[in-house]
Amino acid sequence: MTAINTQYAGKVRNLKVVRSEFSQANSEVMVKAIGVRGTSENETWRCLVSNSGKVEDLSVVPSAPRSSSSSSVSEAAKSACMTAINTQYAGQVRNLKVVRSEFAQANSEVIINAIGVRGGSTNEKWRCLVSNSGKVQDLSVLGN
Repeated sequence: MTAINTQYAGKVRNLKVVRSEFSQANSEVMVKAIGVRGTSENETWRCLVSNSGKVEDLSVVPSAPRSSSSSSVSEAAKSACMTAINTQYAGQVRNLKVVRSEFAQANSEVIINAIGVRGGSTNEKWRCLVSNSGKVQDLSVLGN
């Protein structure tokens, strides 16, 4: 709420938590800013925050209703995961393939096969937790 109030230089009549979703990596908190900048205008914000209280991502949610496609993992999120995995091998991966993805408001899960790592014949499976805007929160090897 403090981070959102700061965006308006303290000119918000009221802030109300609309919804929250817990996650080990970062929890999502949806906050409605009521009477922003001294007007009758309201805005809804999405805040990704660590359980210690550090704001990781803050954005205004569009007021238009979300389409059904918003329940899928974005291409930006998948791409960010592939880039993060490729970086682990200094760019030496023959191919990266998304095996599975599961959308979540807080952080989506993307499972990726890294094929031909370090220029060899080894393959590894990775798990990536990522915000839909493409910020990787957690990256781990699941195995071969």
